[in-house]
Amino acid sequence: MDLVNIFSVTALLVLLYISGVRSAAITLSQSAEKGQLGSNSLSLYCDYNLSASESVLTIELKRKRDSDSSFYSVVAFYEDQFNASYSSNDSDIVGRTVLTNPASSNRRATLQFSSILCADEADYRCELFYRISGLGNRLIFSDTRIVVTAKPMFGNQSLLYTPSTNLAENQNVTFTCSGNVGREPQGTFSWYRYVGGQAPAMAITNGIKPVSLTNVAGSCTYVRTENLTLTLAKEDNQMVIRCTVRQTTMTEEGDGNIQTNNISVYYVPRINPIGSNPNSPVYSEGLQQLLLTCNADSSPPSNYVWTLPDGTLQTGYQLRLTNLTTNHTGRYTCLAYASWGGQNYTANSSIDIIVVSVTKAPGAATNSGNVSQADSTTGMIIGIVIGGVVLIAVIIIAVVCIKKRKKQEIEEPAEKPRNNRDLVFTGNRPDLVTNDDKWKKNQNNHMQNTSLNNSYDSSDSKMKGDGQLTYVDLQFDDKPRSRKPIQLIDADSTPYADIAMPRV
Repeated sequence: MDLVNIFSVTALLVLLYISGVRSAAITLSQSAEKGQLGSNSLSLYCDYNLSASESVLTIELKRKRDSDSSFYSVVAFYEDQFNASYSSNDSDIVGRTVLTNPASSNRRATLQFSSILCADEADYRCELFYRISGLGNRLIFSDTRIVVTAKPMFGNQSLLYTPSTNLAENQNVTFTCSGNVGREPQGTFSWYRYVGGQAPAMAITNGIKPVSLTNVAGSCTYVRTENLTLTLAKEDNQMVIRCTVRQTTMTEEGDGNIQTNNISVYYVPRINPIGSNPNSPVYSEGLQQLLLTCNADSSPPSNYVWTLPDGTLQTGYQLRLTNLTTNHTGRYTCLAYASWGGQNYTANSSIDIIVVSVTKAPGAATNSGNVSQADSTTGMIIGIVIGGVVLIAVIIIAVVCIKKRKKQEIEEPAEKPRNNRDLVFTGNRPDLVTNDDKWKKNQNNHMQNTSLNNSYDSSDSKMKGDGQLTYVDLQFDDKPRSRKPIQLIDADSTPYADIAMPRV
């Protein structure tokens, strides 16, 4: 009998399909992909269609949570008849939902939520119970699922860290970030460091350790906990650490964040060389003021103590020396110290000051003003330059004098009257010294009465005869500045002699 009925219904449906007559259809949809936890609206729409031979009996909306074994009725709708009603099986939607019955002109049953709870996450089914004329009652349905999402909920609390006081460089500190990261999806943490508490942020990727992810009791949201461990450095002083939860917003602010206040990181003094004004290796006695400055970088800021050459102490980062005397000469030491945690941390720097006395010429006016080291240095340079110039001038003069003296020693004085004026040769060759005719006519008288050279002793000369040639033996002298003639060519076979003055 059952087989006969099934066959009859199937045949009828095929006949209706072939003849173009529509059969019943139903669709269950929702106004948003997800329902957001909190005071946010969401609607379920149950749309259906019927043919002329079909009529609605009831429309029922059912729900099945993950903990349920089957679907349970939530709301019943009626077309053009009774008002929609809630089922006694679920009263938690009463008061925060609105029901809308379908009509024959608008076949849509609606369930509208004004707020979403975690319990609203479930599978929903819309069932249409209808009658086909001559064939009996039929049932069709459509399913959908509401997924509840939740935004992270970070409070205004500060990010905690331990230890929280007396943090120093090279010390490890652990930051703990814990907060509601929402759900669907569950947010994740990102860490940022702001150097000096200022942007831009520096993302931190090392030293992060997840601790836990737990479901909030009575809620569908989750709480995540992570630790960040950093080894502090000098540059971390006054930094800010931020923990950002990211769910859908991937920025430094994210979907919520918590951060520290400015963190003080202590570090030992780093002292700079002592500065001096004026700056010089040597100072002149009488300088009205010399300012020494000590500077150290530390956290907390350093205090300063000066130790003077005589062992006295002074405080402050600057030391003023006035009306300098040679007694100010010595080593000046600056001690910088910073304290935290019951301990002192120190660094020191020293400078040697040399003060020299200034000798004044007798009767020179005394200048009571500043004797600047720049003036002293300038005077020293000028003195060196002048001394060098004078030394060079003395050397040049000495060289010139020596050259002049040598020149005078070898220079021939003005030539005296020829000392061979009365020297006369007789013979076939003319006199090479002079061709004076007067001397030739009186050569005999000259030879007898006149010496060979007025400047020479007559005993040094004698005349010799050799045929027609008369010649003379001369005393030769090639000493410098000698006025005696030198015979350049002389031989027994030569009928004459050339005589010239010596060359120097």
